[in-house]
Amino acid sequence: DRFPLVYYRDNAADSQVTIDHVIASDISKCRILQISATALNIEPSRSAVFFAVEQAVANDVEVIVDLDFRADQWKDVRSFGLMVRAILPKVKIAIGTEEEIMAATLQNADQVKIKHQQISAPEIVGDIDKSIQKIIQSGPEILIVKRGSKGASIFYKDGRKQDVQGFPVEI
Repeated sequence: DRFPLVYYRDNAADSQVTIDHVIASDISKCRILQISATALNIEPSRSAVFFAVEQAVANDVEVIVDLDFRADQWKDVRSFGLMVRAILPKVKIAIGTEEEIMAATLQNADQVKIKHQQISAPEIVGDIDKSIQKIIQSGPEILIVKRGSKGASIFYKDGRKQDVQGFPVEI
């Protein structure tokens, strides 16, 4: 039930997306732009994502961010939160697990605990309710908290909350 996951991310293709690639994609023709927070970890993809979001906002394209936190992709795990919080004011919907939401608001590197070499699923110590409020107050109209087999919770900027039950999937 535990096995180490190793990511080979040196010079990955998605980390090489540039501003010129974004220009060539013509975001003005899109209705939704979905970004991954992992792309914020390194240049040139970090600048490309910020530029893409800027273009989306200028063209009334809704922005969705997948908080996708992978601790091993950041030289300093606190940088993840800094980048995410910088982009949240331009995001309509944010999606993440409880751990990813707490990673987006963590203040101290020692809040991240990696057990049994589970780098892809670190334990993040913190107050999930405070983290949810911090994110929803930062800009998104909707925050979807993925809770695995328990389903998801949807938090709205106006204070509403909706729980959606999970369902079994046959593997």
